[in-house]
Amino acid sequence: MTIKGYLDANIFILAFERQGPVSDCARSVFDLVNERGAVAVISELLVAELLVHPIRKGDDRLAAVYSELLGSPTGFETRPIDRQVLVEAARQRAIRGKTKLPDAIHVATARLHACRAFVTADRKLEVAMDLESIDLGPHTVEAIRALA
Repeated sequence: MTIKGYLDANIFILAFERQGPVSDCARSVFDLVNERGAVAVISELLVAELLVHPIRKGDDRLAAVYSELLGSPTGFETRPIDRQVLVEAARQRAIRGKTKLPDAIHVATARLHACRAFVTADRKLEVAMDLESIDLGPHTVEAIRALA
């Protein structure tokens, strides 16, 4: 069984813009998606979040990597921000008063598109109770696989 999980923006940033052990963990999540061991759900909001740094720095190569990756049909399900997502995001913010709107949109997208897990490096982010929050670390891939 293939697991459907939501990837937070910080997983992309760590995998493609940083180096070190945590970055290796983030890249292992993408390896799992490439091996078709998991389907990664992402929001269109990710486009705006990920392209800020490359545009600011004039890094056309990184912008192209993100654009290609986010446009790839294999392993990724890119979901739009529609009224249903916005209503659910408002619900998430009402339940968890400190949740910022972008985070609420990510959580809402995960909930509405039947994700089992929400993979993030943000240890402060509260996700909906029906989602398994998986912190990025050396056991992330095993934690995702265990949901199968």
